[in-house]
Amino acid sequence: MTPKWSQRNRIEQINQITAVKITRFEDLRCWQEGRIPTNKVYEIARGREFRKDIRLASQIQAAATSVMANIAEGFIRRSDKEFVQFLFIAMSSAAEAQSHLYVVLDQGYVDRDQTIKTNHN
Repeated sequence: MTPKWSQRNRIEQINQITAVKITRFEDLRCWQEGRIPTNKVYEIARGREFRKDIRLASQIQAAATSVMANIAEGFIRRSDKEFVQFLFIAMSSAAEAQSHLYVVLDQGYVDRDQTIKTNHN
């Protein structure tokens, strides 16, 4: 059995390593990663044929930007419970954008390789 002082010491060491205080949502890796597909969506939406489908272009852009916005909004609430709730909302928006990408693909606005790169980069 490990002595209590040893466990406490180990916990303090772990806390020191992992306790990097993030003060800006821009420093959150999930927010930074959310910028990548959002920029890809906007790049796809600039395509000649896709621009004609104004409603779909608007919906996919809104869903993609909602991912980043919900992460930022949840972070600023300063409550872990609310932050987690907003992260789930962000995940839902990401799924919505991904679903819209299938429509984009099915309508022939982009080829399959371009859509896959958008989903995984």
